[in-house]
Amino acid sequence: MPERNVPHRRARPLDRSGDDFGCHEPPSRVAIVGAGIAGLCCAYELSRRGVEVVVFEEAGHVGGRMATRVREGLHFDVGADHLSEHYTYLRSLSAELGVPWEAMRHFDYAVVRDGQPAPLARAVGRWSRFKMALQGMRGPRGTDVFDLDTVAEYDTRNAYEFVFERTGRDAAEYLIDGFCAAYQFHDAHEISVGTLFALMESLRTRLEDWDLCRTTGGMSALPEALAARLDVRLRSPVSMVRTMGESGGVELRTPAGPEQYDAVGLATTATTARQILASPTDAQRRILDAVRYSSTISTSFRVDPDRMPKGT
Repeated sequence: MPERNVPHRRARPLDRSGDDFGCHEPPSRVAIVGAGIAGLCCAYELSRRGVEVVVFEEAGHVGGRMATRVREGLHFDVGADHLSEHYTYLRSLSAELGVPWEAMRHFDYAVVRDGQPAPLARAVGRWSRFKMALQGMRGPRGTDVFDLDTVAEYDTRNAYEFVFERTGRDAAEYLIDGFCAAYQFHDAHEISVGTLFALMESLRTRLEDWDLCRTTGGMSALPEALAARLDVRLRSPVSMVRTMGESGGVELRTPAGPEQYDAVGLATTATTARQILASPTDAQRRILDAVRYSSTISTSFRVDPDRMPKGT
């Protein structure tokens, strides 16, 4: 079945009419460390406002976790593998840059139970499903689950413990854990209760926005389109970033030697930022040291079409 392009039916032009630098003097020259999607979007928006931007990237390609590899004519996304209509900024940005989206061919998610694949919706018994329906996996009535302030109290517990306590191990392991892995790329121990509430409420009220898509040519298409409009220096690791003190500005240590800029954006992992940021403030140190990461493994398979079920 050929892929079909998805019209940018919901892509609204990005409104930048109210964007400015507030009461601050706008920087004239900015360095961005990291050419992942965050760094590239930041650089692109700054460049549209007349700022001279240079992006430094240690790797030999852009995109970070939005990366595509081609083997024998097949495209494999080795990081993020889909987008949804919820990504309104990326949807509008793709339309602005002429990067089409296409609908993904995907099947109902399943989990392995007792050695056999089981559809996610039927992975648990009737009693567990009844208890889940009775409890209602949503926030307290009248609570805006998309307001971070109002659901902050639920961010102190993880989703697995919450569901296990309310409905038992069956639903926690075979339904909620699989659900979180499919939609959040983490197991239920790594998702807060507040996040679970927001995710399930979104699915309940805005299901049509959860159609899965990807950019034509693989997930690297959008980062590459952004990089084509920017000054990106590949294989250029930044080993140190330090402020210039009273003289203002920042200095970067690059393979070409020290370079000075008015400001710098660190669009890297917290681990890398902590390593290269010289003399961080106490607040910066606390934030960067508090970040924790979990490993994600992406596995792609090439399947002979003759082995696929009929009708797929």
